[in-house]
Amino acid sequence: MSEGRLFFANGNLRYFLAFAKSLYFKFKKLLEYKGEQKCSSLSSDYGCWHGLPEEILEKIVQNLGLSDRIRLSILCKSWRPVVMNSSAHEFPWLVLPQSPDCSNDKTLSFFSLSDGKVVDLKLPKQVQGGWFYGSSKGWLIMIKEQGLNSQIFLLNPISGDLHQLPSLATIPSFQKYVEDKKWKLYGGSLFFHQIVLSTSNVNSDQCVVAASFDSCDELALCRPGGKTWSVFRPLDHEHEGLAQLLFSSGKLYALIGGEIKKEGIVAQTLRFGDHALELMMVYVGALIIPPIGEIEEYNDHEVYLQGLTSSFLLESTNNEVLLIHKVDDYFIMVNNDSEEDSEADILEGEDEGNDMEEEGNYDEGDDNYNDNDAEDVEGNDEDEEEEDEYYNENNDWNESMYARTNSFKVYKIDSKTDTNNFLRLQSLGDQMLFLAEHGSLSLCATDFKESEKNCIYFATKATMRHVLPKPQTSREIGLFNLDTGKIKRSFPSINFSTRSRTSWYVPIL
Repeated sequence: MSEGRLFFANGNLRYFLAFAKSLYFKFKKLLEYKGEQKCSSLSSDYGCWHGLPEEILEKIVQNLGLSDRIRLSILCKSWRPVVMNSSAHEFPWLVLPQSPDCSNDKTLSFFSLSDGKVVDLKLPKQVQGGWFYGSSKGWLIMIKEQGLNSQIFLLNPISGDLHQLPSLATIPSFQKYVEDKKWKLYGGSLFFHQIVLSTSNVNSDQCVVAASFDSCDELALCRPGGKTWSVFRPLDHEHEGLAQLLFSSGKLYALIGGEIKKEGIVAQTLRFGDHALELMMVYVGALIIPPIGEIEEYNDHEVYLQGLTSSFLLESTNNEVLLIHKVDDYFIMVNNDSEEDSEADILEGEDEGNDMEEEGNYDEGDDNYNDNDAEDVEGNDEDEEEEDEYYNENNDWNESMYARTNSFKVYKIDSKTDTNNFLRLQSLGDQMLFLAEHGSLSLCATDFKESEKNCIYFATKATMRHVLPKPQTSREIGLFNLDTGKIKRSFPSINFSTRSRTSWYVPIL
């Protein structure tokens, strides 16, 4: 019996873990080599790696980082099934904003929370130069913009797996939008509101993709590999709008926004091919906190405390549907001549506990990240004039605004009751929530060492505006603790443009 099998058979966990740890460090050296032949040439020094018990292989894989697991799956065929089926957990990555003109971009950048570094992944040729529009169920949504011939894909950036969705030309409102001048200025960023999947298994007959648009009154459904989108108008009031979408337990939840102060859940059945999809329309108008009217006035700006509330839908680790209210303080510049200086003063004037370098969770030497943070947009003057003109025509204010995260409120949605559909939660238990406008998720804190439970990691734009005439720096990337009610902003700020989408993503092999 081999040494590894002996430890495992005896059930001595302490010796078994010590042995697995020693194998792990030996194996790190093996990762420097490529190919089965080189692996075999080392067998005299490290023993027979092909014959190790599967239990030991799984233990080793769980101690490897994502990059090492990728190398391992390539290195050894006999190890690949173990790596691909491993239950090893990876801390989420934050998808970083793309360059203002990404037509020549061949990579997509992510910020790894666990490593505090930027990861650049090469995009498949079909989506190089495409725009990132969100993530759902472990897939990135990428759109290659070519007018009416624009293509939309689901991408696993780790494995390179790619699936094309039906042509956008089958959506009548998209055809009209491409003819509008907004397409020239903003592409699809003002058309697509949110895109979500019902399951991570895109090859399943049960997989459905749902999308809402900026018009907020249309809902489109399709299947990966299908020929067309099916468009529905589920709302019956002109002042209602589809906001957040979420698939949970086979049902599609839609957060309904607008001026209607209705509260509760209304179910509706959508006939989609040979499939009946249950749509749960979530009305939260009565739950949203109105501006309290408390204003702090300064020389060059005003602060409306808890004056803005935005809402999100998210599925918990227990497959429960959560409603999260993000409460913001928002700033309005009253002196446009000193706009740049004023915004800098606001960012610098936050308390020391919110200093972005407080925790040291990122690598100051990473040039890619810092360059992205400080990057200025360069564009055609004529396009900028058109953009500013469109902005002024479609907004009631011209002041620079900044929305600063104040707190969060979490509710559990219960669609089975006829009275109180929203139960306020004071604690998330063992959960961690990762919140963003275009890709949120939940994880168990016990699956990760040195992680904080009962907290919300958030990454949002610091703006109320749908149309940004210029890029805006946001420090609204941080950690909110439900126990203390305090926020840590220990991550570097990010420069957002009109097209930027904030999203969390868990890398999966």
